[in-house]
Amino acid sequence: TFASWLPPPKPRSAVQWYGNTLEELRGLVPHCTFYPDARDADESEERLDGAFRTLRAAVEEVLGLDPRTPQSRGKSGSGATATTHRYWALDFDAASVAFRLAGGGPSADGENAPTATFEVVKVGRRGREGARADKAWLDALRQELEADTAARDGETSVGVEGR
Repeated sequence: TFASWLPPPKPRSAVQWYGNTLEELRGLVPHCTFYPDARDADESEERLDGAFRTLRAAVEEVLGLDPRTPQSRGKSGSGATATTHRYWALDFDAASVAFRLAGGGPSADGENAPTATFEVVKVGRRGREGARADKAWLDALRQELEADTAARDGETSVGVEGR
């Protein structure tokens, strides 16, 4: 709940999940502190499923609010460098969530319309030491994903040409 004097947050971005990222997120629920929280004593499947739904909704809400910096929001088009303005990561409870800009960009009408679609591309366990010191792992993930996409696109075009 929000304080009555503050406007409720309005999601600005759509969120989609790549490949098996939802299963990766589900696998981290037993390691989470807040989803479920310490008040939940049993380890039942029903409780873990409810915690997963709550965790997923919370991640989608945060990404829907567009956590990019203002600099990244303004450079999501062709002027963006390889990783700097297209791939990001954030730590969320026990999870480290990597996401990319899947579509959209700066909105023509300012702050009112959704500006982007984010795609969660990797969910892993957050390191005990906290945030990572550099983005080399994120750049390696980008290269892996884009190589996979290029390979799939190549298979698609070969299949079409072969008909």
